[in-house]
Amino acid sequence: MYYGEKRHETGGVPKEKVKEKTVQEWRMKDRLKTISAILPLCLNIGVDPPGTYKTHPQARMECWIEPAGPVPGQNHMAAIVKQLQTQYEQLSMRTRYKVLPDPTADEIKKFTTTIRRNARDERVLFHYNDHGVPEPTAGGEMWFFNKNYTQYIPVSMSELQNWLGAPSILVYDCCLDGSSTCSEENSASFRRLRGVRGGKEDSATEYQGSYGNVSMSGNCNEEST
Repeated sequence: MYYGEKRHETGGVPKEKVKEKTVQEWRMKDRLKTISAILPLCLNIGVDPPGTYKTHPQARMECWIEPAGPVPGQNHMAAIVKQLQTQYEQLSMRTRYKVLPDPTADEIKKFTTTIRRNARDERVLFHYNDHGVPEPTAGGEMWFFNKNYTQYIPVSMSELQNWLGAPSILVYDCCLDGSSTCSEENSASFRRLRGVRGGKEDSATEYQGSYGNVSMSGNCNEEST
């Protein structure tokens, strides 16, 4: 037998009011379109960047293509960039893709600022592959080439985020790139892009437009999140 009246459950002590949990709306209020995408691949096939350590066996395939294997009818770089664009087109056919094989630092600045200007307030995608250049530095610098391909030119993450603006998606296919994506300097830059500093609106931000949606995806080591 169970007594369920109020006097039996509380013993005369009033119940505390239980706060009702608010259910957050999971649907996106404003659907964004990924208008443009820039896909720089710093592979420099056939040249090992300084500081690389090769294991045996090791992963060598790029977009499921063996850089040292036979590719009928085209060179390896052309086959890899075509395959990467094809994979992205399976997700979005309407996005305009710009593939940059072994780009220079000047080309990166030129095309990132151009796609942001053309996209206006719509989302852009940036996919970076560094398998042919040195690893990102602890200070958040990524490497590209000079015009003659005789030097590696650093570009900081904060500069890149400034050029791309927001909304944007940044995909870093890097070796141990947690050092760049998770650095303190770039985390502060990421917060500025979102227009938030310390949980409050940052009215002094130097960026223009709507910066409420910046997503970064990349590998992190065991000490980073």
